[in-house]
Amino acid sequence: MFRDVGALTQGVGKVNPEAHAALSGLISEAADLLHVTKSAFVADAARQAAEKIVARSDVTLMSPAVFDTMMASLDVPDESPELAKLTLDRSLRGEKDHLWGAQLLREALEKIVASVDLGGGQIIVVGADNPGLIAWYSRQGFKSTGGQDLRLYLKVATARRYLDPK
Repeated sequence: MFRDVGALTQGVGKVNPEAHAALSGLISEAADLLHVTKSAFVADAARQAAEKIVARSDVTLMSPAVFDTMMASLDVPDESPELAKLTLDRSLRGEKDHLWGAQLLREALEKIVASVDLGGGQIIVVGADNPGLIAWYSRQGFKSTGGQDLRLYLKVATARRYLDPK
């Protein structure tokens, strides 16, 4: 059943007695439906409202000029570390027990992520030496850049999760 209790909370001034009575009745009805006391219902509603307000207080407002400058800086490309050459001796390729290629890649990613921590970057780029390596790098989580070359990329955040699975 819809009741107009908005008059109680609109504006500043005296409380409309009819609206106050309607609101009090609505609160009592809602509390009864939840099988809680009216005080508990009001306290819970006040807590929820306070949590929303506090959560919104974390938002930082800035001037349009500062916002425009910040947004323009996003268009400037970051330096991206590149895994230029990762070579495994042919006799070790495809070895299932030790997974030498995956171990070598892991070692390279550890070094790259450590360098990103010092110098920045969002993605790791790798140039596959031949089309056959694209499938292998894809299985390791790399994605195609969409170009005609043999370049693939991996987000640094993805590399971190790969290196530290929890």
